[in-house]
Amino acid sequence: MQPRRTDRATLRWPLWGPLSALLLAAGSLLHGCGDGAAPLVSAPDGGDAGSFTGGDAGTVDGGDAGTVDGGDAGASDAGVFTSPTLCAPCTASSECASGGLCVGNTGHTAWFCTQDCAHAPCPDGYACASDQTGTEHQCYPLSGACADLGIDGGVPDGGVEQAASCAVPLMTDQYAGAFPPNPYGSVQAAGGCAVPHDAIVVLGCPSNTDGTPSTCQTRRADLAVALSKSGYAAQFIVSGAAVHNQYVEADALAALLIARGIDAGHIWRDLRAQHTDENLYYSDRIMEAHGWSTALVVSEDAGQLIDTAVCDSNCCVDLGRLTVLEFPLGDGAQKLGHYVRYPWAAQVSVRECNQIERTLKFMCTKLSSRHACLGNLQIPP
Repeated sequence: MQPRRTDRATLRWPLWGPLSALLLAAGSLLHGCGDGAAPLVSAPDGGDAGSFTGGDAGTVDGGDAGTVDGGDAGASDAGVFTSPTLCAPCTASSECASGGLCVGNTGHTAWFCTQDCAHAPCPDGYACASDQTGTEHQCYPLSGACADLGIDGGVPDGGVEQAASCAVPLMTDQYAGAFPPNPYGSVQAAGGCAVPHDAIVVLGCPSNTDGTPSTCQTRRADLAVALSKSGYAAQFIVSGAAVHNQYVEADALAALLIARGIDAGHIWRDLRAQHTDENLYYSDRIMEAHGWSTALVVSEDAGQLIDTAVCDSNCCVDLGRLTVLEFPLGDGAQKLGHYVRYPWAAQVSVRECNQIERTLKFMCTKLSSRHACLGNLQIPP
């Protein structure tokens, strides 16, 4: 565990209504392939999925290993594209981006995503081979297992996954100056962080008074599913108690995800969180229990992420670093929280927190009412 900050004076300021409104307004401004054939097997969901059966070491089912680019596995070398879901865990091919298939390893004990190689070479450590039909050309690990590439279900063995080691800006740079950021303006592109994460955390919001899903819940569920289908993650954490009415927010979000085709076994519920700091605290506890280090934090409202979640995570809960970045999604982009737990993340500094706690930043106005702050935990762990 990282050393904790004990020398930071936490500044708490009331939200000045008219002045805040004025300041916020001012701030708005793919190669030849081998001919080895691999039979199809069923993915865990019962759908057909390609299977890599593995012949001699370095070949795919004894076939021609195909052309392998000399670049690093997982890197985007000139002329080489790496799918964000390549070797990520999966249950169906629909979870694999870039024309990939959900395939079983040599023992059919684990399933992972391939990527299409009909028009581009495979990264180093992978071979391009055709499936049983001869119509699907996919990049498979040469050895037949992602773990032999230092990857196991999207997480490198004995190392830090790419999502945890990508470069992110310091808060002193991202939120420089004295005035509040415009959460609905442009933010830094995710860049190297736009890769698979361990999970998607969906922040809770209230159901309608009659128990039907609210607009914010529906939009958050839609966004989370879109992210998963794009290959960002296959596990979900939904967080939220019955805060504003008798309906539990996490249950409502889980129901929406299931209705959209997500397997209930991939959804983890936090039923206790009352506020954003608690959403992040309990989600982090779930991540720790599963050995996960990274997550994308979802809200349809960028204001909640920038004006509340950044401070709650980094300067209150203090179990990891949350950075709001713009991630490519479909034909556009989406602001998301990129969360990395300690010790994988760089420790947030006192100076960073002092910057966003400045009087007129209006990013930490709720700290005095938070119950999940490190050193002053007022909720069940």
